[in-house]
Amino acid sequence: MIKRLLFILIALPLLGRAQFNSVSPYSRFGLGDLVNPTFMQGFTMGHLSSGLRDPFNLNLNNPAASNALRMTTLEMSGKIGIINQTSSSLPTLQQTTASFNYFAMGIPVSDRYGISFGALPFSAVGYRLSEYEEIDGIGGVTRQYQGNGGLNKLYLNQALMFFDRLSIGAQVSYYFGSIEYLQDVRYRDASFLSSRYDQNYLISDVNWSFGLQYIHPLSEKREITLGVAWESQNDLAGKFSNTSFTYTAVGSRPFPRDTLQSDVQNEALRLPNQLSIGLTFGTKHPDLPSYAWMVGMEFRQADWSRFYETANNPQTLQNSMRLGMGGEIIPRYAIPSLYRSRSLFSNLKYRAGAYYYQSPVELRGQQINTTGMTFGIGLPLRVRGLAPGEERNNTINIGFNYAIRGTRNEGLIREEISQIIFGVTLNDRWFIKYKYR
Repeated sequence: MIKRLLFILIALPLLGRAQFNSVSPYSRFGLGDLVNPTFMQGFTMGHLSSGLRDPFNLNLNNPAASNALRMTTLEMSGKIGIINQTSSSLPTLQQTTASFNYFAMGIPVSDRYGISFGALPFSAVGYRLSEYEEIDGIGGVTRQYQGNGGLNKLYLNQALMFFDRLSIGAQVSYYFGSIEYLQDVRYRDASFLSSRYDQNYLISDVNWSFGLQYIHPLSEKREITLGVAWESQNDLAGKFSNTSFTYTAVGSRPFPRDTLQSDVQNEALRLPNQLSIGLTFGTKHPDLPSYAWMVGMEFRQADWSRFYETANNPQTLQNSMRLGMGGEIIPRYAIPSLYRSRSLFSNLKYRAGAYYYQSPVELRGQQINTTGMTFGIGLPLRVRGLAPGEERNNTINIGFNYAIRGTRNEGLIREEISQIIFGVTLNDRWFIKYKYR
């Protein structure tokens, strides 16, 4: 596994270029389209995370799960998608996206203490809108609005177990990146000077979050896990630049004339208070370290009502809320009649879930909400030729996410999102002491 790790670390800068991207006009609000804080297992189970505790999979959102790992674990994932955007007055627009999801690694330092760390995109801004208007005495005016960029995140999770049932964890995160908003006003009559307004945020700051998980056994085989994760409000420090100028347009190329404004100042983007509570119920099997089957549900809430872009520029946002539910099953271990089966299909991990997201964005009296469903499978890979004492558990994960966001009411845009998610999870036992006689 060390050779694989070195290869991936060398390739990581290339993967980092394939950032999480957005083509949605709704990414103009808040910090943009936020990356869902779940890794492959939880994503395909209705976006669960807080209550998930698995010996072979990493958990980003709840740091208290970092000591559940049985072996050193390496995960990475990416996705491709198709988005159909429709409105009551415009034809359907179809767009494709492809992005790198995350790269993460976890190490079980001891039976009670574990760590995990990784890199992933945190948010993305990506839209381009234009409108045309005829004004008496002026003529045709075209207004174009464009945004791009986003924030990235590096994180380190640590967790410690108390009383064999209570795990407490902490996460330190480093956020960095830039977001640019551009507004362009162009006149058809060349005697009028066009104008451009450019706002740019350059962010670099640290934040903390905390989590706990309580494992309560119901019987020898069954148990319930309650998970809670909390991230405190923080103003992400950075620099804000504001530039505006007039120009003469020759074709599509602008030639600047007069600078109207140009300044740079220290500002911040606010990260809201965020709370998630999750509950999972599962049944174990004597020959399986993880659950033979499990189900779970989760509630998340974030306080976006006090978000601002700059100290003097608050946005009118609402508090967001997310509900999710899902499950996972391995038929061979969950169904007694299939235990002796060697069929590939009986050894797969099947996952499914559904979720509802009430976003902080409200436009023209319409709440921009998302409803979706997820499916996924985990394909175990056979490992041969292991030395005595070696243990590996590698899995290829494939998932599907279908969601509908927004509405066509009041001239707004409805988005139909279809995504295929693919990833790999590598588990390996390190630091084995070999003995010879």
